[in-house]
Amino acid sequence: MGVNVTRVVKFIRKGDKGSDAVRYWLIPSVSSVSMADVEGGDGKPTPSSVSCRLVKQVGDDTPTTITNAASAGLTMSYAFKRNDNILTQITTYSGGLITVPTNTAYRAIDFYLYRGAQLIDTATIAIVCDGEPGEPGKDGVSYAVILSPNSIAVTAAGLVVCESDDITATAYKNVGGVTSEAKDGTMRLFYTKADGTTSNVAATGVKANAAAIYTAVWFEYIVNSKTVASAALVINREGQTGAQGDRGPVLRGPQAWSDCATGYNFQCGAKGEAYKDVVLYGNNYYSCVKSHTKTTGNYPGSTADKLNSYWQLGDKIELVATKILLASYALVKNLGVECIDMRDAAGNILFQAKDGNVTCKTGVFDGITVRNAEIESGRIAGFKVSGTGLTNDPFTNDAYIVFRNDERKAFAGIGGNVLPASSGARAVARFENHDPGDFFGLGTNYGALISARGLRDNIAIQMDGGTISGMALRNTIIGTAITAKTLTRYDYNVITINTDACVLTLPTMQLYDDGHVIRIKRLGSGALKLQLGYCYTYNSDGTTGRYSKPCLIYDQNNTLTGTNTLEFISVCDAMELVWCRDIIRTIGNTTYYGAWVQYKLPRDW
Repeated sequence: MGVNVTRVVKFIRKGDKGSDAVRYWLIPSVSSVSMADVEGGDGKPTPSSVSCRLVKQVGDDTPTTITNAASAGLTMSYAFKRNDNILTQITTYSGGLITVPTNTAYRAIDFYLYRGAQLIDTATIAIVCDGEPGEPGKDGVSYAVILSPNSIAVTAAGLVVCESDDITATAYKNVGGVTSEAKDGTMRLFYTKADGTTSNVAATGVKANAAAIYTAVWFEYIVNSKTVASAALVINREGQTGAQGDRGPVLRGPQAWSDCATGYNFQCGAKGEAYKDVVLYGNNYYSCVKSHTKTTGNYPGSTADKLNSYWQLGDKIELVATKILLASYALVKNLGVECIDMRDAAGNILFQAKDGNVTCKTGVFDGITVRNAEIESGRIAGFKVSGTGLTNDPFTNDAYIVFRNDERKAFAGIGGNVLPASSGARAVARFENHDPGDFFGLGTNYGALISARGLRDNIAIQMDGGTISGMALRNTIIGTAITAKTLTRYDYNVITINTDACVLTLPTMQLYDDGHVIRIKRLGSGALKLQLGYCYTYNSDGTTGRYSKPCLIYDQNNTLTGTNTLEFISVCDAMELVWCRDIIRTIGNTTYYGAWVQYKLPRDW
């Protein structure tokens, strides 16, 4: 009889790629509330109000905050938990602040996240009350051994280098914060010989040359047969110079995985390689542990990575508490420290950030912004900071300060020489204003404003040698239709072309205007007359001023006073008037303080 055999062949087909996982969780604003000043069942919570937010993450994407839980089909609620673990009525939470109860009967605030009846996540904010003060403890007792000096150096030639020939050990005892030299124990010297044996003797010191022959030297202070403190002598031995080592790899990165093009050669820092690569992928740091070339499929955590061990995930440790942390390289996004010290090879502090102050004794800084700086010494380009000013000490250079605006064609400079070398000349000051734009609509450019006031005599510019070249004095034109005008302190060359009769009033002179000059030329066909304006002069005390009409002295010692006028007789007649603040003239029973003195300009008829 034949045998029938049936075989079943199953084909397994690869399924479709699944969707990214979606995760929701709660993050409270604080982990705990501190309840202080607890009296009569009430206290003062800090903070006084709290909140909780809903966070969503899709796959490896950056988590985002969901402001409306209902939009995601979720419900948030909260309740207060009492000390007996009984919950108050659960209340729907739509965001915002929740006031923390002051009653000490409450121990926590619980938040809940639901999808329908399914609990998704919880978060708890503990309410912590201050405890009752404890009984004062006994004064602490501690010992310390101090060596002076605390180190020696031994050169390769065997020479012992030490601050002193004698090394002494002193024990100190601290009781309740008060330190004094210890007298209740004994000091012993321990030393290890070259053969590895250790001996000890009762001693409070050792010779530096003697200590140098041992491999280790230390002192122990013993009280009641127990070592309570010790200190080791640091022995630095200079070794023989070794052969030049190979150049190690340089850390490259961290750089984003997406920034590296396909075909990029990642290196793990193996022998002969110049780099050790670190990349950032999916908010995690990965270190290259096997050199390879980037493809689209060998990203950190990929199948290719797992099969070939290309990348090693950087450790994620939530909290590290340690007294000493040694690292060959550290990349810290947010660093909070109480003190930072940077030292040179000799142990000198070059940079220190401590107690809110930063001290830096050396360094090169590029691209920095400095605010509220007080520079007390040093150099700025060719200038030396000296006292309360800047000098170009040692006074052998042409240091200068220049302010310029090429767009406005403005230049202001002072220094050893502010002229270009191509000019072949030297100038210690240069002020130019060639702005053609009339930016402020004044129609006037000013090259420099110089003023001297405040004393009886004031000199704005003192020239102790040289000439003035290229100087021009400002013109004031009195137009054809003008019949009256009061001149100002800024009018110097006054030219009149009036066709009708015109009266010019001389300007008001201030106390600091002594010596002011006005030149007036009549060119118009209309009559031209001068009259006096009020001026300031000094009283007899020489400090206070008076405001009155002066006089005008003209022709052959004639005097113009009051409201009288002085006429320019003919066309082209001219005169120059100089203000003399301190001239006093009495006419009749009236005394006039200050005078305009006429210097009549000659004419050819």
